[in-house]
Amino acid sequence: MKTLEYCQNRCVFVTISRGFSLLEALVALVVVSIGLLGVAAMQTMALTAGQGGYLRTQAVFQTYDMMDRLRANPTGLAAGLYDNIPDTPGTQPASCSPACAADQVRDFDRHDWNTANQNLLPNGRGTVTSPDSNTFTINVLWDDRSNQGDTGLTQAQRDALIAQQFTMTVTLR
Repeated sequence: MKTLEYCQNRCVFVTISRGFSLLEALVALVVVSIGLLGVAAMQTMALTAGQGGYLRTQAVFQTYDMMDRLRANPTGLAAGLYDNIPDTPGTQPASCSPACAADQVRDFDRHDWNTANQNLLPNGRGTVTSPDSNTFTINVLWDDRSNQGDTGLTQAQRDALIAQQFTMTVTLR
């Protein structure tokens, strides 16, 4: 930095400075770095929330899939074959084409639906229960690792946040 003096009738001090000092450049670099870290953290949170939303959407689709399977087998519904479907796919049913009995269709539905739950959702599984002949409760359960909460939680509290469930109760007539 140079200081020039011009004195005729009065003295005027003119300061000439060029560019940034090293300290100013370092402070600017720190400020920009902190801002970029904030942007990266927000992007990570957005991706995590997006993944959780995607898994919930898949669970809703799977619930409606089973509801459509229930409607497609009215003989099986009337016989009470869908009153208690467990959360495991069971064994692959043997082919029964060209025509399947209602219990064979139920076995195919159970296997295909719970296999799809396992493939689409982390630790995905589903159940169907029926308290009476017309009302069915369809449950889809999965683990959402993006929903782990803060680090101050116990393992049991984190596990409770991870376990997700979508339930729909339908009445079919």
